[in-house]
Amino acid sequence: MRFPIEQDWHIALRQQIEEIARRNSDHKKYAQVQDRTQILASGFSEDGLLFAVVTSMKTCLVYDTQHDWKLHRRAFRFPKAPAAITFDRDKSHVIVADRSGNICRYKLDECANSITNVHVDINGEESCYEGEPLLGHMSMVLDVALSDDGRFVLSGDRDEKLRISRYPQSFIIHRFCLGHTSYVSSVCVVAQFAFTSGGDGTIRAWNIEEGTTVAVLDRFAKKPICCMRKYHSAKVDPQEMIKLAIVLDGSAIVNIVTFDARNSLFDVMCELNAPSNMVDVAFCDPHHVVAVTNSSILFGEIKADGRLRVVDGIDDSLVTNLREANNGLPCLEKRIGFDNVGEYQQRKNERIRNRKRKAHDSE
Repeated sequence: MRFPIEQDWHIALRQQIEEIARRNSDHKKYAQVQDRTQILASGFSEDGLLFAVVTSMKTCLVYDTQHDWKLHRRAFRFPKAPAAITFDRDKSHVIVADRSGNICRYKLDECANSITNVHVDINGEESCYEGEPLLGHMSMVLDVALSDDGRFVLSGDRDEKLRISRYPQSFIIHRFCLGHTSYVSSVCVVAQFAFTSGGDGTIRAWNIEEGTTVAVLDRFAKKPICCMRKYHSAKVDPQEMIKLAIVLDGSAIVNIVTFDARNSLFDVMCELNAPSNMVDVAFCDPHHVVAVTNSSILFGEIKADGRLRVVDGIDDSLVTNLREANNGLPCLEKRIGFDNVGEYQQRKNERIRNRKRKAHDSE
């Protein structure tokens, strides 16, 4: 367990973000910016040596975990609020999806620290924001992931679909994966499989190469899935069993789901109960998970009738930050402002009556 390190990291990260806010704001605005600052998404590189966060200030910070969590490169900004982030396989770029539906990648090598004022955006126009455009959706992108072989970038959006594009030639669409009936907010990749979940309460397994549905788990009574996390280890054969941790929206239960890759079957392995509703979860190892609520950090063993218990000794400042945190995304369910079905049906019936009347008169 590394809770002390995580505590130190969180406090240090908060200080780094506040320092950027102070540099980019005048004295009067600083207090307001500090209160609004929130981490919207984060991710580790595959080897765990780099860690990136994107904030509500439209800023990305990349840290070196092996050198006292110092900035790996200078912070950079986005034109739109970010929604998801991941690294490519060789750690040369960090890939960021934003709420306008665009996905760009940003260099992490030495030349990334040089400042260039002119860049090109996804429309081919000059921009003051750095980043190489990869692809664009017509709606908000909610999650992004790379295939294990680095050939494809996978993106889930608010329009109920998973898009698989070639990487880095992402203007070439490899597959559209359709089947969800609501937004797709979580995308996980293990070997040749992609797993998606979101607002319709189902988990779908896809064959990345073929873009076909392999299996569907519909055991959560259509309740929206808040988050889905995979357990990934080089020692685990993905052809045997794949393990996922699932948290439903407004739920105090972590559902541990397994996927039998040989037989393409889902199964709910067990449920882990917690004292309060959770907002995120992650695997520590194959047998333990750690979860986050709005007031505490929980830890527990994966077993039948298991329970998640509050971790003692968490720094007060971390608890305060958890309580102040809120969901950075707007309501993802689409709203229809009016119902025009009745009006349409009335007009249709009127047209039918008019045709019958004209036909009768012509006789």
